[in-house]
Amino acid sequence: MCRIAASQRGRVSKHLASAAASALLLLSACTQATVTVLVRHAEPGSSPPADPPLSPAGVQRAQALADVLRQTGLSAVIHTQFVRTTQTATIVATELNVPTIRIDVTPGQEQQHAEAVRARILDDFSGRNVLVVGHSNTIDRVATALGVASAPAIGAQEFGNLFVVIRRKGTTSTARLVHGRYGPP
Repeated sequence: MCRIAASQRGRVSKHLASAAASALLLLSACTQATVTVLVRHAEPGSSPPADPPLSPAGVQRAQALADVLRQTGLSAVIHTQFVRTTQTATIVATELNVPTIRIDVTPGQEQQHAEAVRARILDDFSGRNVLVVGHSNTIDRVATALGVASAPAIGAQEFGNLFVVIRRKGTTSTARLVHGRYGPP
């Protein structure tokens, strides 16, 4: 039987984060689990303020995310319609040769978005690995929609956290792989 630690805290190097992510996702395969990796988009630029693209640091972080997830066997990357999530998702998906799936979010309707993401994952990717690139106000809701009792909060200036939600035959467990930053400091 596979056993996975519920939480791993502390700063984790890029190589250790990659090894930990790969090990967790590969171990989950022994139970036919549906694995969802949740991240906030990488660092945005400053303009236009309503929907900025990634900053140069954000592009580097998205490339680092692709490196971390390279050996995880992702099937798809889900993102919102905003430029920063689309760019983060596209960098990872292009590097890993997987499709992107856009699920729009309307301000004030984050819970409906989370339910749509959950439905897409469980309907189309059951038993597979998926990355969800969201926002500080959507990642926790997606985790909750997937069955996590105590969803992670992401601060307004946090861009390097990576969460993994594992669903096995109707049950959910979560592991926080990286607490702090992956990618560039």
